[in-house]
Amino acid sequence: MRNIWDDRPSKLKNITDEMIAKAEQFFGIRLPPTYINLLKIKNGGGVKYDAYPTSIKNSWADDRVPFDQMAGIDESNDGLNSIYMTPYMIKEWDLPSEIILLSGNGHRWIVLDYRHNKHSKPAVTYLDVDSEQDFTLTNSFDEFVQGLKKESDFEDA
Repeated sequence: MRNIWDDRPSKLKNITDEMIAKAEQFFGIRLPPTYINLLKIKNGGGVKYDAYPTSIKNSWADDRVPFDQMAGIDESNDGLNSIYMTPYMIKEWDLPSEIILLSGNGHRWIVLDYRHNKHSKPAVTYLDVDSEQDFTLTNSFDEFVQGLKKESDFEDA
């Protein structure tokens, strides 16, 4: 498994199996094993690979989307660092209901997308509220992690 984390510490509690089970029960889904394994290294926070390449032009860039942090799991945290922000943000930004927010700022999100596979093996999707874009980046979280690049790797960065 590729370690995507930067050196900054997480602001969330260390992950436990109980926290993972409770989150999966709360959302009614199975989280990708690679996501869980990454959270066991660091429970959310900044990443060293901060962009994902795409051939679809979007409001961020012509050839990539941003991924500067990844949400962890902490029920007591109300900030953007935890997937528990998902229900509030779905209502606030009128997002699809069958997603888990991984990264974003309100206008743009990278999400685990359970719309086509209701309980497991989500796609990873890019949602842009302002430009009304909604497109699949990868069919699996594993593929997403392997494809992440550094923003500085792109020509116009």
